[in-house]
Amino acid sequence: MSPDEYQDWIAFYNLEPWGSQADDSRFQVLCDVIHRTNSTERIEKSLVFFDRDPEETARLEAIERARTDRLSALDAKIEAYFERRLSGGS
Repeated sequence: MSPDEYQDWIAFYNLEPWGSQADDSRFQVLCDVIHRTNSTERIEKSLVFFDRDPEETARLEAIERARTDRLSALDAKIEAYFERRLSGGS
């Protein structure tokens, strides 16, 4: 295989990955769609078929929790501000 052909395969892989990780991801999406269409309960978070990197998942979840906490705090401050304004306070 020439270096140019190898670079073409790398570019193709970056565009459309193949292999078990990509297959697992596609299968997870398929399972999630089937479950959501046949379930009567409302699901906020997708089901996890297989977590390849639990440490990274935990890190991303911690970031999302921190973001949600900051937004909740901001919502509380905005609500308190308008409550003060409506009650005649400054």
